[in-house]
Amino acid sequence: MVMGEREMADLLGAPVVLGAGPVGRTVAAVLVARGIRPRVVTRSGTAIEGTGPCLADLADADAARVALGGASVVFQCAQPPYHRWPQEFPRLQRSVVRACEASGAVLVAIENLYGYGPVPVPLTEDRPMKPTTRKGTVRAAMWAELLDAHRAGRVRAAAVRASDFFGAGVLDSAYGDRFFGPLVSGGKAQMLGSPSVFRMPTQTIPSRGCRSSSPSTTQRPSFPSDTSALETSCVKVRIAGPGVSSGVLP
Repeated sequence: MVMGEREMADLLGAPVVLGAGPVGRTVAAVLVARGIRPRVVTRSGTAIEGTGPCLADLADADAARVALGGASVVFQCAQPPYHRWPQEFPRLQRSVVRACEASGAVLVAIENLYGYGPVPVPLTEDRPMKPTTRKGTVRAAMWAELLDAHRAGRVRAAAVRASDFFGAGVLDSAYGDRFFGPLVSGGKAQMLGSPSVFRMPTQTIPSRGCRSSSPSTTQRPSFPSDTSALETSCVKVRIAGPGVSSGVLP
């Protein structure tokens, strides 16, 4: 059931954002724009205008419990280094789940699409996960744990899943610095992967909706689901103006 304005106001009474990457910063900015001062938890105590910075190692269960104390909702946008996902990501999530369990906070986890594996059709919320990569297996297992915790009544949880990000501060995405950097200087944008593969790039603008009673996975595609990477790139090249082009990395 979609929340009403009063329920949403209660939910956002004491929000905590974990991580200060592109998604974490965007979530924090949206909250600040609504007149809400979120607590932003990072390992370095990063200060973001309009927020309350908090330094904590979220993989440490005790530190996470203190950092998330009194939270009404937790936006989990933090992650370990990409190459350390199998070793560190599950532990980090378990620590966050236990902290949310202690505080009674709703947990909104930002995820990606790795857990689904290759799919020949547009994705839907009820599609089962069938990972074919190591990181996809990590993501699928983490979602299974989160869903189990939700169903057991330990924590109220939701997941927001997105494909390739683009937008302010996004550097390492397929549509990050490698793509947009050359565009703004009149050069050739570089594209990862097959240009014929359908992509649903996601701008770093979080959804304003929230579900209260059941876990939810929501995609916010910025282009139609039948748009290929090549077509998406052409749109962005046209926006960038004349004198720019795109190419595919081998």
